[in-house]
Order: sequence, then C-alpha cells, then structure tokens
Amino acid sequence: MTRFQRLSIFLLPVVGIGGSASVLAEAAEHEVGIAPIVDAGYIFQFLLALGLVIAGIFALMYLLRKLNHLPGKGTSAIQVVGGIPLGAREKLVLVQVGETQLLVGMAPGQLRTLHVFDKPVVEPASSGNGGAGFAAVLGSLAPRGKKP
Repeated sequence: MTRFQRLSIFLLPVVGIGGSASVLAEAAEHEVGIAPIVDAGYIFQFLLALGLVIAGIFALMYLLRKLNHLPGKGTSAIQVVGGIPLGAREKLVLVQVGETQLLVGMAPGQLRTLHVFDKPVVEPASSGNGGAGFAAVLGSLAPRGKKP
C-alpha cells in the first residue's frame, strides 16, 4: 500500500469524499482498527461529571445564601421602598422597618438618616417598582418655590 492510499483512508471521512462504507471496508481490508467514538463508559463518565458540576453550583448557591445572609424569597423585616439618585454617587432612599419609614441619604462611605416617618408615606410595592411612587410622593412633599 502506498503512502497516498494510507493517507486517503483517513482523509476521506474528513473531507467528505466517498462513502463511509467503502472507507470502512478498505480499513478492514488493511487491518486498520477503528475505535468507537462514544461508548457506555464515556457516557456514564460525562453524566457523572455533569451531575457533580450541577450539584456543586447548587451547593455554592446554598452556602452563599446562608453565609452572606442574602435575601431569599421570604419576607424581610427591612424593606427598601424606593430611591432616587441625586448625583453620580449620592442617593436618597426610603426604607421601611415595621410600620416606620426612614428617609436615608446615601453617599460613598456614609449613611445619614434625614427624616423618620411614624406613619408610612408610601406603601411598599411587592413588584419592586416602588421607585416611581416614591418620587411622586417626595415631589408632592417638597416645598414649591421659584427655581433659580
């Protein structure tokens, strides 16, 4: 067998020329072994590794939630009702603790309580879009004056 014939046995399936039956027949004729690409051991090993990766992801999520006290799906005693950005790094936030609402100013490195409301000014929205309602209430409470 010439070098070209040996090379063509391996290149024909890659290039897509010729039928696979003729390549297999020629390979069997020249006693070239063809190993199966996928066997049961490989599939078992793949599924086991995939299951371990998925289990590891869930275990990591559980640990992060427990160790960092991340809010889950349950209700919390402290809720952020809404907020307005005042500048690039400053923000005004309305926080509800029980029945009391706090107006808090946030800046890099500091938090300052600006006002404490005994009665809720804005009801906390369960859908998480309470920022628009908070902005409307804050705008109505702000003193109306002439703009400079």
